Amino acid sequence: MADFEATFTQYIEMGDSAVLGPWLPQTANLAFAAVYRNGYFKTCIDALTANFPIVVYFIGEATFRLLARAYVDAHPPRRGTLAGYGELFASFLIETHDLHNLRGLEDIANLDYAWLNCHFAAEPVTLSAERVGELTEAGHDIEDLSVRTGPHVQLVTAAYAVFDAWTAARINPGKQLKIRLATQVQHILLWRDYDGIKSRLLDTPEHRFIAAMSKGVPLGRAATAVIETNPEFEVASTFAALLQNNILEENHG
Repeated sequence: MADFEATFTQYIEMGDSAVLGPWLPQTANLAFAAVYRNGYFKTCIDALTANFPIVVYFIGEATFRLLARAYVDAHPPRRGTLAGYGELFASFLIETHDLHNLRGLEDIANLDYAWLNCHFAAEPVTLSAERVGELTEAGHDIEDLSVRTGPHVQLVTAAYAVFDAWTAARINPGKQLKIRLATQVQHILLWRDYDGIKSRLLDTPEHRFIAAMSKGVPLGRAATAVIETNPEFEVASTFAALLQNNILEENHG
């Protein structure tokens, strides 16, 4: 049975129905197998369409489905679910720029995929201001506190100024926007809150601070590294905002 499944998978992905011959009666019409192959591609393309709605918005469904079909050929799904399918789609859009001719489309894809990861992430055990107070009262040095962003949080660095256009398209998908993206590095934070997925632009010091903590760097070291180049960086207020928005969790690893 496992051999047949491997052969059938080979046919679905490659399209050569001759490989099915040894498994079917000689009178079988191999052309009928195309029903399964066509269904496979439709399902995969539909999943990509759902997973990258703002990419679809800006290049149109016809162009998107053309790109999606090529992506399925190059990167067939390897997991038992299509919920997170498209992890390489952003880099694929760079390789296929001539098919869509939109600079920064890969950044939009990265934001779509980050939104998806926030949505499907496990429920976090977030660090609260009350917990920080308890640790301080127990004699722990707050500067030694090791935290990280929760699984419901994503950091995206874009090479183009995509944030406003991406946000506007998500808020009002019925209004068609013209997109003209400038070359400008943007750091974007996305996280899942009680009200859904939220996002905001970060300035460079904020991004460095959060990125360092997300790697398990103790709070004091993360703050010092930023303050050395940005003396006016407000560590306390930034940390308080992260706690208030349920973005951090204790790092016990």
